Amino acid sequence: MKALLLPTPCRLLLFVLLHAAALTTQAQTGGSVGIGTATPDASAVLDLSAPNKGLLIPRLDSTQRVRIAAPATGLLVFQTSPRVGFYYYAGSTAGWRYLPDQTRSSSGDNLGNGVATTTVNLQGNALVGNGAELPAGVRGVGVRADGGLNVGQHTPGENLYLGYQAGQANTAGYYNQFIGYQAGQASTTGNYNQFIGYQSGYYNTTGNFNEFSGYRSGFYNTTGSNNWAFGYLAGPTTGDLTNAGAIGNQAQVSQSNSLVLGGTGRNAVRVGIGTTAPYSQLSNTADNVVGSDGFGVSSPSLTWSSPEQGYTAAFYNGNTSGAGGGALAVKVASASAGTAVLDVSRGSTQNATGTTLLRVRADGNVGIGTSSPAYMLDVAGTIRGNNVSPSDVRFKQQVRPLTGALAGVLALHGVRYRWNALGVAHGGVAGAEQVGLLAQEVEQVYPELVSTDAQGYKAVNYAQLTPVLLEAIRELAAQNEVLQAQLRLQQQRADTSTTAFEQRLRALEAAADRAAVR
Repeated sequence: MKALLLPTPCRLLLFVLLHAAALTTQAQTGGSVGIGTATPDASAVLDLSAPNKGLLIPRLDSTQRVRIAAPATGLLVFQTSPRVGFYYYAGSTAGWRYLPDQTRSSSGDNLGNGVATTTVNLQGNALVGNGAELPAGVRGVGVRADGGLNVGQHTPGENLYLGYQAGQANTAGYYNQFIGYQAGQASTTGNYNQFIGYQSGYYNTTGNFNEFSGYRSGFYNTTGSNNWAFGYLAGPTTGDLTNAGAIGNQAQVSQSNSLVLGGTGRNAVRVGIGTTAPYSQLSNTADNVVGSDGFGVSSPSLTWSSPEQGYTAAFYNGNTSGAGGGALAVKVASASAGTAVLDVSRGSTQNATGTTLLRVRADGNVGIGTSSPAYMLDVAGTIRGNNVSPSDVRFKQQVRPLTGALAGVLALHGVRYRWNALGVAHGGVAGAEQVGLLAQEVEQVYPELVSTDAQGYKAVNYAQLTPVLLEAIRELAAQNEVLQAQLRLQQQRADTSTTAFEQRLRALEAAADRAAVR
C-alpha cells in the first residue's frame, strides 16, 4: 500500500477545496472536519473516509501546469504528461517540485541531482543508464550487481571499459581493461588485456595478456599474446608475436621474444645507465675501479666503463659477413696513457681495487702483471716461449761490418745483482739473483742497444747484443789463427834447427871415432 504525505500548504489547500464542495457526510469535532466519518482524527484538519472512493486532485499536463498564473506556495496538481505524477509549488525560488514514487516501476526511475540520504541498495540488480541517443542494447553506464563497472559497453564479464566503442565487440573475454576511444574495439574473446589510449589494441581479437599504453599502442596486434608496448604508436609490427616489447616513441618490434627501446632513424634513442645524458645507444657510467654495477648475466659478470665523449664504442662482431670482421672490438676516443681500453684484474669483491693481470692502455702500451706499462709490451715476470725476429736481407739497407766488437765487449763488465724496490716496481723479481750488464756502461759503447723510457729509466736490448758477441768471437778467432800460424812457423824453424844440429852432432861423433882409430 502506498501512502502520500503532503506538505502543510498542500493540506490547507485540500481543506479549502473539500470544504467548498458539496459532500454527503460531514462532521466537525474540536476543529477537525470529517468527510465520510463522524469521528475525524483530532490531529487532522480534514479527515476523509470512503470505502470505495478517493481524492481527485486537478489533472494538468506540463504545459498547463506551468501556465498557472501566480501559483501559491503549496499548490498541488497531478501532471498527466510527459512525466506523470504529483507536483507542488515550493515558492518562487524553488519552483515546481516533483513527488517521486517510493517504489521502482517496471520502466525504472531516473537518478537526478540531489543530496543522498541513504545507501542505494541494488539487491542483485544492475544500475544502468540508457540514453536515447545510444544504439539499442548499448548501456551508457553500467554498475553490475557483482561489482563490475561497465562504461559505454553492453557485454558481461569481469571487464572495465571506458571510452567510445571501447571493448564493443567483446563476447566472451574477461578480466580486460580498455580505456580510451575505440580501445580494444575489435577484441572478442581476448582475456587479461590492458589497453590504455586512443585506439590502443585496436585490431586485437583473441590475444591475451597484452599491455599497451599510448596513442595507437599495440595497434596491429591481433592474436599475439604476452606483448607489451608503451609510447606513441609503439607496438608489434605484425599481429601474431609473442613476448615482444616496444618502449618509446614509435618503437616497433618485429619478432617474438624481443625488446626494442626507441624507434629508428630520427626516433632512435640513447639508453643511459647511471647517467642523464647518454653519449651512445647504450651508455654506462659505472667505474670498474670502485666496483660499480655494470651489466652481465650474473652479479655482475661484465663491467663496462668509458667516460670519454665522442667516438666511444664497445661492440661484438660475429664475423658472419666475411673478411674484415672481428670477434671483439673496443674503441675509445682518447689516446691518454691514463685511459684503459681493457683492464683484467683479480679480486675477491667488485667494490675494491683488484690486482692487475692484463691492462691495455689507450696509448698502445700493454701490461701483463702491471697496471702502468711503460712499453708496447711490458711484462712483470718471466716470459716463456719461442721468439724470432725479422732479419731477411731484403728488409735491410746500408749493411756494413760490425768492427771493434772485441774491444767493445772487453769494455763491458758482467755483474751479479739483486733488484731493489725501484727495480721491482719496474718489473724486476724481488729477492732473485740476477746476472746482467749495467745499462749506463753499455750505452757508452753501444748506445743503440740501450733505450730510455718516459721516466728516464734505461733498459738493455740483450738480444741485439748477440751480433756483437759473435763478431767479438770472430775477432778472437782471427787473432788465434794468426797466433797459430806464428806458432807453426816457429815450430818449423825449431825443427829445422834441431835437424841441422843433429846432423852436425853426428858428423862430429863420426870424426871423433876416426881419430881414435889412428
